Amino acid sequence: MPHIRALAVIIFKSVGYKSRLREITGRSKGRTLEQVIGKLRVYLTGWRNYSQPTLF
Repeated sequence: MPHIRALAVIIFKSVGYKSRLREITGRSKGRTLEQVIGKLRVYLTGWRNYSQPTLF
């Protein structure tokens, strides 16, 4: 599973990924915790599906 760890490192070092997470979790938006968790769930699921290794 080293290739999965390497992939995770690439994703977490992505500048776009980090900035989007900061945007979603920003403290000055006036949203409830449930709203933030819902947005995070959608975004993280999308990233997981995008970066999932393809099986042939």
